[in-house]
Amino acid sequence: AYVQYAFCSPSRNSFLSGRRPDTTRVWEFIDHFREGAGKNWVTLPQFFKRHGYLTLGGGKIFHPSSATENIGLPDNDWPESWSPEYPYFANQPPNGPHTCLNPAIGRDGPGDGTWCEADVKKEDSVLSDQQIRDNCLDHLRIAKNVSDAAKSTTGQARPFFVACGFHKPHVPWVVPKEFFAFFPEYPDIPLAADVFAPIGMPAVACTVGVPCMNCTHARNTHTHIEHLCVSERVLDVES
Repeated sequence: AYVQYAFCSPSRNSFLSGRRPDTTRVWEFIDHFREGAGKNWVTLPQFFKRHGYLTLGGGKIFHPSSATENIGLPDNDWPESWSPEYPYFANQPPNGPHTCLNPAIGRDGPGDGTWCEADVKKEDSVLSDQQIRDNCLDHLRIAKNVSDAAKSTTGQARPFFVACGFHKPHVPWVVPKEFFAFFPEYPDIPLAADVFAPIGMPAVACTVGVPCMNCTHARNTHTHIEHLCVSERVLDVES
C-alpha cells in the first residue's frame, strides 16, 4: 500500500485537499489543512458539492477533530465539504454491547485489548464499522430518492457523492467471530521475509510505535487480524 505519510491525519489532510503534506504543513495530528494558506482550498467532496452534487458522508473520512487533534477544524469539515441539509454521520460511533471470545491479548501483551473476536454476527449493527456500513446504505437510499425526485421535477437526476469511512484495519481490531474461520491461525500466517527499513531511508519516514513490532508473535498476530478486518470490509462493500 502507498500513503502520503506514515500517519493517518497527515495523509487524510493530504488526499482530501489534493496537496502534499509539505504543502498542507500537516505532519502530525494537531494541525489541519485549513490553517493559513489552505483556508479556502476545495476538498474532494466540496468540489462535488460546488458542482451540484448531493454530498453525504459518514465514518472516518477526515481525521476527527478534538481539543488535541485537528484543532480548530469543524468536525469532519461539515458543512463546508458536505450538503448541509443532511447531517454527517458519526466519525466513530461507539461499539454496542459485545463480548470478546478471545483472551484479552493485544500488541503490548495480555490485557491491552488491541483485538477482539466479538460475539456478534456480521449482519448485526453493533460494532462501530457495522453502524457506519448501515448508515452508508441509508445514505445511498437517500441519494437515490433525492436524485429520482429531481428527475421527476426537472427531467434531470441530481448526481451524488457518498463517502463511507470504515475504521478498520485501524486498531482496535474488533471483528465479528465468523471472520476468524476464514484464515489460518496466526502462527501459520506467512510473514514478509524482510522486516527492515530500506537502506538510506530518512529516519523520519519510519515510525515504529508498537513495542516488539519485529517479534514473531506480534507480527503474526497483527497480520492475521488485519486480514480479518480487510475481509470484513470487502464483504460490507459487496453487501
